Amino acid sequence: MTNERKKITVILAVATWTWVGSTALTSFGPRFIWSEDNYNLSALSLLLNVILGLWMVISLRRLFLNFDELELKIHLDSLAITLGLSVVFGMGFNISEQIGLLPFKADISALIMFMSLCYWFSLMINRRRYL
Repeated sequence: MTNERKKITVILAVATWTWVGSTALTSFGPRFIWSEDNYNLSALSLLLNVILGLWMVISLRRLFLNFDELELKIHLDSLAITLGLSVVFGMGFNISEQIGLLPFKADISALIMFMSLCYWFSLMINRRRYL
């Protein structure tokens, strides 16, 4: 791994964990840190979360631009599989809640976990396939 790649990867890791922290702050801040009635702090926290999320996306794009052709193909194939499965799973999950097949409320966190697992598994399969 080149020094440039290491630097880009570290920046992405910092951006990701900073965004995760701001997501926790935005989610739990109104309950545990400031009053739920303080809409200004909640709005500011949400704005910070969106800005940090954009930083994370830009950092990920920068990493992708640093990939060679094979790495890019592996990741793009994995992203395509993840997107397709997430749309199908997400719609099925939502519809099954609407028609009463789920005994619980369909939550976005389940879709995010599903997407993460799809990407990880498809990345591992594609790496075995191409490397």
